[in-house]
Amino acid sequence: MERRHILTQIPKLANRARARSAGLLPPDVNFRTRRSRTCGSRSLPREGGSTLVELSVTLFLIMAISAMTLKTMTSSWLMQNWTLAQTMTDAYATIETANAQRWVFSEILTSNRWPLYPTVATVRATFGYSPRGAVNGTVYRTSTLSQDPTTLMQTYTLESFVVYQDGPREYCKLSKVIRTE
Repeated sequence: MERRHILTQIPKLANRARARSAGLLPPDVNFRTRRSRTCGSRSLPREGGSTLVELSVTLFLIMAISAMTLKTMTSSWLMQNWTLAQTMTDAYATIETANAQRWVFSEILTSNRWPLYPTVATVRATFGYSPRGAVNGTVYRTSTLSQDPTTLMQTYTLESFVVYQDGPREYCKLSKVIRTE
């Protein structure tokens, strides 16, 4: 009992050394403690395998970030190609609209560019080139003729359908022009 009381009275190592030299502590008492951290410039023992766990976690995080970055870059590249194809087909549909507006009215039926419905003129076309290659599609043209019974004015509805495929999806753009004589 008395021995414990003496040990609690001596909290610091320097004081313990003085107590031992004064004869208050028996020589068989050892105050060494095991430390698991680095203290100053001395390296003390650590638990084994912690470096391997840290490296594994770091490698996993780096691989996860790399995979997400690659997926993001691929998605943006595909979206860029989709945008290019949309722009090219929009331009082609605009050209179809311009041709329908400028076509000589008396030559609409005779040219067979816009045959009367249900007949359809089909043309394969290359709309442009993207980094993936050529953007190809099909243009379907047809027209309807109507006549006003009182004024006997003829009206043509000229329709051009620009159809193309991008991956698994198929897109259609319509150019519709109404011409009256």
